[in-house]
Amino acid sequence: MNVEVSAGEIILLAGPNGSGKSTLLRTIYGLTDLMPSSAGTGRIFFAGEEISQCKPFQLSNRGIVFIPQSNKTFDSLTVKENLQLSAVGLRDSALFEQRYEEVIQYLPMLRTLNNRRPINLSGGEIQFLAIGMALLHRPKMILMDEPLAGLSSQSIKVIKDIMWRLHSQQGITMLIAEHMLSHALELTKRLIVLESGRIIKDVRLDSAFDKDTLIPLLF
Repeated sequence: MNVEVSAGEIILLAGPNGSGKSTLLRTIYGLTDLMPSSAGTGRIFFAGEEISQCKPFQLSNRGIVFIPQSNKTFDSLTVKENLQLSAVGLRDSALFEQRYEEVIQYLPMLRTLNNRRPINLSGGEIQFLAIGMALLHRPKMILMDEPLAGLSSQSIKVIKDIMWRLHSQQGITMLIAEHMLSHALELTKRLIVLESGRIIKDVRLDSAFDKDTLIPLLF
């Protein structure tokens, strides 16, 4: 599989369960130890440098962060403690507070949730926290696995707005695996469809595309 992502792009990965969407994201983020050897080996480059052997903490230092579909927060910690743990590499409380305030500009609801634990949060609130944990690293690229799955229509609307603001205001590149195409297609100009670990379509979308007509044609 050969995928080239340009800086500033938002790319949607689509395909049925088992098509390789999550595997691709986890491979980019150096989580191959958690996958079978059949996932294969390859070479991955970011900003002209090979990152194939980099560990997740090294990638976050380079500006790549990953928001998984599940197990994205620590239930025993409060929201603020989750954020602090995510930013432990900053090694400076003043710098954390500065980054925290930057995150709050996009996710003001997190301030009101500071002392609550993820187990007491809604699915949307957990996703807000996961995005906040990622933003503390000032990412250049965000890998997102099913960011809209299982959320209310209101939470989906808020998260889509946050993602678009991050893209338009900060130029963050996003590679998103998502089943909810009718919502996710509104964010992207490029759609990659996977099947059995292979790219079967790589579609660039113009401003006039009709998503209701397009989706049935992709599968």
